[in-house]
Amino acid sequence: MILWTLQHIEDWQSAESDGVLRSVNFNRFSDEDFKRAYDWMRVKMSERIGPPPTPNSYPIWAWYQHRDSNNRKPDLRQIAFDLPEQEYVRVEFEMPNSHVLLSDFDMWHFVLNYWYVGKDEDDDEYFDRLQQDHDVSYYDQPPLPVPNLHRLIEES
Repeated sequence: MILWTLQHIEDWQSAESDGVLRSVNFNRFSDEDFKRAYDWMRVKMSERIGPPPTPNSYPIWAWYQHRDSNNRKPDLRQIAFDLPEQEYVRVEFEMPNSHVLLSDFDMWHFVLNYWYVGKDEDDDEYFDRLQQDHDVSYYDQPPLPVPNLHRLIEES
């Protein structure tokens, strides 16, 4: 599978000298509030494609398809990536399918923001009622202190 990743120039230079591109320290580019979501993704990756190369490594994010099947490569000239004001490179590489966990960029934001993904409108309303019954809200209490509700969010 051909993929593209956007990497800070220093990380790419390190990869060129080491011969290996490694995930960097989580806090370097990610907000601590998102660590729970990234840890969830690490668990899903371990379940589906095996353990990480090192216990503390995080995924290397890459694009299989950025915009559509005609515009698969991400374009660094776009501002949509919300990257810090630094120099980046786009790296094209190939990985066996068995080493890749594909995800939907828009749906990833549900995980990142600890939102419930309802099956339909009735399911959304059901979950909202459950929160009201327990006087909690996933908008301001992640993770929810009610284990059953937390489990429902993670399963969704």
